[in-house]
Amino acid sequence: MPAAMPAPIPAAQPVASRDVGTVPPVPGLAPKPKPFIAIPKAIQIPPDRPSTLLLEHASPDSPVALSEYAKQPVHSVADFHLRKGLTAAEVQQKMGQPAQLADTEDPWLVYRLTGRRELWLHFSEGTDANGVVSLILDAADVVRGAEDGYVRDRIFSAN
Repeated sequence: MPAAMPAPIPAAQPVASRDVGTVPPVPGLAPKPKPFIAIPKAIQIPPDRPSTLLLEHASPDSPVALSEYAKQPVHSVADFHLRKGLTAAEVQQKMGQPAQLADTEDPWLVYRLTGRRELWLHFSEGTDANGVVSLILDAADVVRGAEDGYVRDRIFSAN
C-alpha cells in the first residue's frame, strides 16, 4: 500500500492593508490628530567664523593669522570697484591687508564682506595701464556658508 501523502499546506490568506500595523482602540483614550508642519530653520553660522573653504586653504604665510579673522574689517563688494586692469597694489592700498591669504593652486587674497561672506580675489601677472608689469585682477568670487559647506559665486572674470 502506498504511503499516505501529507496534507497540503493551506495558502496564506491576504490581509486587508487597513488592518496592517493598526492598534486596536483603547476604551476611553482617543489620540488627537497632529498636523505635520515643517518649519524652515536658517543655518546659524557665526559672523566671525571663516568659511569652510578658507579653513581648508588658509595659507600659513598669510600676513594675518587665521585666529585674527574676526578682528578684520568688513567691506561691501561695491567698495572694491572691481574692473578689468585692477591691480593687487591698488586693492591693498585702498582696502588694507586682506583678512587672509588662501592657496588652492594659485594664491588668492581674501577679504571679509558684509552678510557673512568673503571676497576671494585672484590676480595674475600682467601689464597695467601704465605699461608696468604687476598683478592684475583675473577673477573675483564671493564665498558664503551653506548647510553642506560653502557656495562660491563668480562675480568678476577678466576673460
